[in-house]
Amino acid sequence: MTTTPSRDGQNPSDILRLDSFESAFATGPELQNTQRRFKTLVVERPSTQQLGGTSYVCRATTTDGLVLAVKRMLPATQADPQEQRDSKAVGQASLFQEYKALLTVSGKPGFPLVYGYGYSEGGPMILMEWVRGQTLHEAEEAMPHDGAGVRADVVCALGAAVLRVLLNAGGPDGALVHRDISSRNIMLRTDAHSIQQQVEQL
Repeated sequence: MTTTPSRDGQNPSDILRLDSFESAFATGPELQNTQRRFKTLVVERPSTQQLGGTSYVCRATTTDGLVLAVKRMLPATQADPQEQRDSKAVGQASLFQEYKALLTVSGKPGFPLVYGYGYSEGGPMILMEWVRGQTLHEAEEAMPHDGAGVRADVVCALGAAVLRVLLNAGGPDGALVHRDISSRNIMLRTDAHSIQQQVEQL
């Protein structure tokens, strides 16, 4: 891994070379080209505010300019070597299960496109579409308030939009379980319209 300096206020980046990559969509003759495309990534280091839990998401770029999101595990913090190994094994299994779950909704309205699953220096990662925007938690200050909280009609409209996404994501049997719905895990896209413009359209 090679480190590159920060530019234009961005976080420092690392050049990451994947040891292996499983494509979520390419098969046959396309598979080799797809694996080559995601073999080398320039990955921005996350700020301390982006870290939490057992994994984190950071921005990355392929050598041909595709911007994507990479979800990686945080290093184990246990002092005991056996506990570190156990924690790593549990984390890897959990990340792979998340990858399989993401595949079932990949590209559906409201969900990012999943590119695949890879390893670098023994660490697993999910490669997926980079969503330009803000989390609902980050966007809260820009929303119209009524007293101490966000205006009731805005809250209802946001809740209905999230519900529509979840209802449309169910499989043939209609079953869907999302175990981490929170204001920090809901993204509001800003590539077409600002948060203010979206609120005005509610």
